Amino acid sequence: MKNVQEIIDYLSDIAEKGQVIPPDVYVRCAERVNVLLQPEQDKLFLLEQNVAKKRAELVMNGQTAAYAKIVIEASDEYTEARKQKALVERALEVIKLAKKHAQLVGDMARSGM
Repeated sequence: MKNVQEIIDYLSDIAEKGQVIPPDVYVRCAERVNVLLQPEQDKLFLLEQNVAKKRAELVMNGQTAAYAKIVIEASDEYTEARKQKALVERALEVIKLAKKHAQLVGDMARSGM
């Protein structure tokens, strides 16, 4: 698995099949996501910057902020930025869930369950 999306797809595939994700797999996937997340965040920042530049350009050319918002939200770049933001948020959630999953498994092992 070479990128965040592939790892999330892998975990989704396991979940869709109704299988339980073993704690070691979950933690390894979260570690990879954590390492691979920076380029995805950088891509998000650039997309958001480009959207903001286009919005500013519209406003500086005499359009209202409301008009600029409508035009920007209808653009493909805005959609791409939203999808990228969702990917970053899902990746962060995978990391949080893996931590919690590992903690629960550890607690269960300590309590003898």
